[in-house]
Amino acid sequence: MSEKISRDSWTNSKKNDGVSTINGGEDTKPTGSLDNFIEIRETGGYLADKTMLIDRIMSDRHNKVFLFCRPRRFGKSINLTMLDAFLNVKYKGNTWFDGTLISECGSHDDIKNTFPVIYLNMKTVSGKDPESVARRFGHIIRSAYRTHYYLETSERLPGFMRKDVSKRLDYDLSEFEPDDLASLSEMLHLHHGVPAVVLIDEYDAPVHMALGMEHYTDVIRTVRNTLTPLLKDNPHVYKAVLVGVLRVARESLFSGLNNLVVSGPLEGSRFADCFGMTEDDVISACDEAGHPEKLEEIREYYDGYHIAGTDIYNPYSVMNYFGNGMKAEGYWVGTSSERDFEILLSAGNPDVNDAMITLLSGKSVRMELDRSLAFPTSGMLDDMDPKGMFTLMVQSGYLTADSEEGGFYDVRVPNKEIMTHLKSRVRNWFGPGWARIDGLLGSLLSGDESKAEANLMTLIENPPNDRAKSHADSVHAFHQMLITGMLSVHSGYYAVPEYHSGDGVSDIAVFPKSGSGPSVIIELKEVPAREDIEDVVMSALRQIESKRYTLGVKGEPVRACGIAIGKDRAAVRIS
Repeated sequence: MSEKISRDSWTNSKKNDGVSTINGGEDTKPTGSLDNFIEIRETGGYLADKTMLIDRIMSDRHNKVFLFCRPRRFGKSINLTMLDAFLNVKYKGNTWFDGTLISECGSHDDIKNTFPVIYLNMKTVSGKDPESVARRFGHIIRSAYRTHYYLETSERLPGFMRKDVSKRLDYDLSEFEPDDLASLSEMLHLHHGVPAVVLIDEYDAPVHMALGMEHYTDVIRTVRNTLTPLLKDNPHVYKAVLVGVLRVARESLFSGLNNLVVSGPLEGSRFADCFGMTEDDVISACDEAGHPEKLEEIREYYDGYHIAGTDIYNPYSVMNYFGNGMKAEGYWVGTSSERDFEILLSAGNPDVNDAMITLLSGKSVRMELDRSLAFPTSGMLDDMDPKGMFTLMVQSGYLTADSEEGGFYDVRVPNKEIMTHLKSRVRNWFGPGWARIDGLLGSLLSGDESKAEANLMTLIENPPNDRAKSHADSVHAFHQMLITGMLSVHSGYYAVPEYHSGDGVSDIAVFPKSGSGPSVIIELKEVPAREDIEDVVMSALRQIESKRYTLGVKGEPVRACGIAIGKDRAAVRIS
């Protein structure tokens, strides 16, 4: 008998030689975005080797339930199907793991394909009312029983259990009981002689899709009542792994579940490199593709995520980058609903708006986040506080958090792919009002005071959308809206808020991306009641000149622009 290699020494040796990819053959190149491990292996596909996740879960003798939260398309489903392929008894004798880290390590050969598996995909559990949600739940429970239809005739089960199986194979979808899945685990344990493994994909989808709907609390109750008997103190479950996007608060779904290990964007460093692509993974992919010189472009567009202390690339975007002729485009963005971000923009909270302005300018913001996101009791995102909203943005992948101290993090936009997309979402949020922002900027760059003033007055009288109208009475809020809009310019220019030059800081500066063309330095002033607007706008212009804000600014010409905004009036002066 060959001697097994020590797992720790073997893993260290593998780190040293940099082997971190699974190849389907010599001609395999990084391409595509399949999300099923078995399908990728059967078709000779390419993926980063994350098989040591199996070791980290199965070697943990103290914990039973593992919750992994990552942004969508970060390899959660691939890893869950990988666990299924390695543990599920129905795949006994497969060769999918030949040449992988877990196979060469050899430490879990004795349990490979020895467990019955309950695999649930909760992506489809949604609906417009409690009844339709219940039917969706009933469908996945019935499907779970049908996967193990052989229990209906198992001689290892008592007669009453076989009758229960028969009932559940054909029952009406809305008739399921909260303990149906727990009962299935017991039957599987009796039949196979070993406890079951539970794998749940998109565990949070029902909760997320019910946000803002009247039956939100009903969905929370249904998910909790169904999962708790299955996962809490159940001797018939050996391990359970749940994956999703959102780190839903323990008290919402997992009340009383003590042996729960959580790994999310802000916690769980032991599993940080198990989802997404590390720097070594991407270097290997570039080498396999024969284009190591593409690493810098991939870094710029798809790197930047900081997951529990580890730098991670977006795997979906990286693989699609290779699969689409190495074109640096936005592949990940737009693959799901983005109403969360639009609600954040529409909140009208000055602190939120100031933070968004800083983030869209490419800087980080020090802010407090919640590791465990608690949705408001109402289920309405509008009722969520700023800490919760920004936590949601981090968990969803639109933002990332670098360092932590006392619950406060340095939050930023992770990369060019996301920055480009967020600015596009700002333009969409402005709707038809975007044309007025664009027109205002164009008139400032051309030096047309009267046209700029007309565009500005149109924006004041007709805010971009219904949500903005409720905040239009605040001049400060209008300033923020104006800066946010200018930060999202796309016609060959970029904007910088709080631009440091000369002897101070101007409110906003706009520069040509190519380096040639006009630039504009803008100072915004509020017009107090009963003050002359002309005096205020000229004060703004004199401030630019006296503090030499245009000093060293590149552009031809460089325009100084004073803008004064009152309750129902505006003035623009350009020099």
